[in-house]
Amino acid sequence: MTKSEVKYSITIPVYNEASRVEDTLKSLYDQVDKDGLPIAKEHYEVVIAYSPSQDGTKEVVLSFKERYPEFNLDIVDVKPKGLVPALITGMKHAIAKHFDPFAMGRGLILLLTHADCVHQNDWLYYLVTTLESSDAAISVSSCYYDRRQFLSRPRLWSLISRTMNARDKINEITGGLPEGRGYAVYAKDYVEAGGIKEFYQLSNGKFIDHCSDDMDFGAEIREMGKSIVFAKNSKVRADSRRVDQDIALMIKGLTYGKDGILS
Repeated sequence: MTKSEVKYSITIPVYNEASRVEDTLKSLYDQVDKDGLPIAKEHYEVVIAYSPSQDGTKEVVLSFKERYPEFNLDIVDVKPKGLVPALITGMKHAIAKHFDPFAMGRGLILLLTHADCVHQNDWLYYLVTTLESSDAAISVSSCYYDRRQFLSRPRLWSLISRTMNARDKINEITGGLPEGRGYAVYAKDYVEAGGIKEFYQLSNGKFIDHCSDDMDFGAEIREMGKSIVFAKNSKVRADSRRVDQDIALMIKGLTYGKDGILS
């Protein structure tokens, strides 16, 4: 593989995702274009940014790599472990491996998604072609949840579906902001902006990072005078556990952290 062959590099931060990561990888392996033709495997890769896990996550990823040797799948260790270090590690790996700052055109595209997401089989196609056909620096996916995961909670489903529809309508107007379930950014713009940054705050006498990283990065891109575009046909399904986690934090009054500490 040379720098010119890989056009798209997809980073996935992974920590204790043994029960979900294979579905995520398979959905990325099966990516097609608008005509249903497979996207050439040599044109994209997946970078697993792996934080040491206790549930066999790495073994699941290695097994997938062995069964699908034609799939460009890299595993890079994250030190120290954590979401923000994982994002930074994955992006740095792709840039070091494939980015040519002197290449003609806009060049390499970096993508980010999470290990509990399942991607529509044309997710990659619509996310990158929407970006390539615009003058934007970032394109943002449309996210949805599976209704079947909420059959026992119909009122919650009604609220979720209306919220996600409203989010898409707002993003159609504003372009939205990048967040972990799916976005793409030109490597040139990522490097120019200084990349995703690790922000720290003081908690119990120790410095810890907080996870507004993607949106902070998107805001910085906008401050540079660059735009963001919404790829409404690029769809990714998130796991319902995200909703359950958010509800639990809301009930405890910890949605945005506690005592000035963001979470």
